[in-house]
Amino acid sequence: MEPVEVTEAVQALTLQVTGLTRTIQELHAEQQQLRDQFHAMGPPPPYDPGDDLVAPQPIAETTSEPQVPLPDRFFGDRSKFETFVLDCHVLFSLKPQTYNSEFIRVRAVISLLGGEPKRWAHTLLRQNDPSLDTWASFSRALESMYRDPHQRDTAQTVIKNLKQGRRPVEEYITEFRHFSHQTGWNDTALLDQFRLGLADHLKDELARVGIPPNMEALNDFCILVDRRMRERRQERGATIPWIPRPISNLSEQPSASTALVPVSNPGSSVEPMQIGLVNGRLPRAEVDRRRQLHLCLYCAEASHQVRNCPIRNGSRRGKPIPHVIHAIHTSKNPSPLLLLPILLQWQQKTIPLQAMVDS
Repeated sequence: MEPVEVTEAVQALTLQVTGLTRTIQELHAEQQQLRDQFHAMGPPPPYDPGDDLVAPQPIAETTSEPQVPLPDRFFGDRSKFETFVLDCHVLFSLKPQTYNSEFIRVRAVISLLGGEPKRWAHTLLRQNDPSLDTWASFSRALESMYRDPHQRDTAQTVIKNLKQGRRPVEEYITEFRHFSHQTGWNDTALLDQFRLGLADHLKDELARVGIPPNMEALNDFCILVDRRMRERRQERGATIPWIPRPISNLSEQPSASTALVPVSNPGSSVEPMQIGLVNGRLPRAEVDRRRQLHLCLYCAEASHQVRNCPIRNGSRRGKPIPHVIHAIHTSKNPSPLLLLPILLQWQQKTIPLQAMVDS
């Protein structure tokens, strides 16, 4: 580097250092000026909180406690003890204003006791026992007296014999959970025991898709499949009502006046034989009418009685009878109703009819 260049570089650096020094001096002067102004202001006046604060207004009670049913009375059944205690806890947590002291909580629980537990609690009251001081101490005293000492063994026995059967899987899950936390088993053992108690259709589905990794996933899967199975059973059991189609053409069918009422001999006062009787039995009114008119009970003719009826006796001997019904043809116009064409013959008369098959 030439001496001239070195000299110019030194001069430039000197100018920069001079400018920085001047800037620092100005900042120092401004800082000192601000400090002097702050000291000249003096201390602030004392703060009076009474000028700004407003006395808090009492908050009106706008919420009411929910309506909670009282727990079922406890008569000493150890299998129901935990349920009773949990129901009491729920009651106290939902109605804190009603049961707002230990005294009230303990006496409320005593009022829900019956039988031997009630006599035991009354003894504590007469003795002014210290366990009555708090709900926690009283619940411990209750537990020492009425909790099942063989709770784990009982739960294990129940859960081993628990089966879903034909009930919904939700009920099986609820009962299984009630006893599962008392068994002391790990998740693997509970998972296997839960699977063994399921219904066959759920076991088959688990064998097809595999067992979920935990109890929560297994419960969700079983609920989903079981509900779908119940829906399918309901769908298969549902019946669709049969709605007949409207009759399009009945022009070729005989009218009711000609098809149902046969033409009889005008000179004869004898009524024709009844048609369409069920199991061959005449109505009681028709039987009485024929007896009053001394007509044959079989064919309604006046020339003989039923024991001498040629039609009845002829049918017994196996002779051909003119009073027969024949299906002779089929209708050209199809109908949504099941109709059979027949011929009704008696006393040398023949009348075509349409017989409908109802059921």
